[in-house]
Amino acid sequence: MDQPLNLRQLIDKSVCQALFPFTLRHVCLTGIVLSAPVMDALMTLTNLRHLELMGSVIDTQLAARYIDRLGLWTF
Repeated sequence: MDQPLNLRQLIDKSVCQALFPFTLRHVCLTGIVLSAPVMDALMTLTNLRHLELMGSVIDTQLAARYIDRLGLWTF
């Protein structure tokens, strides 16, 4: 039987750098678990103008570390 795909195991820091180059202007993540490497990669996107996280979930303790930085974003 196939095992479910665990994105936390697949998306590490080096993969995030490849998936999220700083030139991205639009990011849409649907139905994933937002991990620390993913959030760190999102924080480096200086050209980001649109972010969609539909159906994505994040641990409340992890989210608390990023609230202040997310509040500083202006689109």
